[in-house]
Amino acid sequence: TFLQLDENRWVQFAFKVRVRPNSYKVQPSTLSSSRHWDRGVQMDPNCPHNEALEWLIPSSGDVLVVGLMLRELGPAVDQEVFGALASRVVVHPVEGPKYSWTTLLQDALRWGGYVVDKGEICIGRSSVDWHLSNMSASFNTYEVGQS
Repeated sequence: TFLQLDENRWVQFAFKVRVRPNSYKVQPSTLSSSRHWDRGVQMDPNCPHNEALEWLIPSSGDVLVVGLMLRELGPAVDQEVFGALASRVVVHPVEGPKYSWTTLLQDALRWGGYVVDKGEICIGRSSVDWHLSNMSASFNTYEVGQS
């Protein structure tokens, strides 16, 4: 969810939750089947593919919120805290800042080599290390055959 704080300044919210074991159904990402995400790009560097990314939980009693994560987006954000990518978010003419962020993130993941081929990761010549402490990314290069 995005909330506009000011002109060209937003905050994105994400909840960290614990879910009762066996109370959910795993499904492929609904975003990767839309026009907003290329099916060939891995959505999360921590997940090997986009086919088991979403959990459907029928009962709210099976979910416990344990954290709230915030990311500020827009040209004036503190890049030391939120990273350079977050500072490049602008209002998309039709879709708003969500689409701008999605496009930037997708391009960064593609550039980093996080692509999917038949459900498997295709290792590129780069990797992206996401640093949660400052919400930035560092890019590492390596030779083919190295991990």
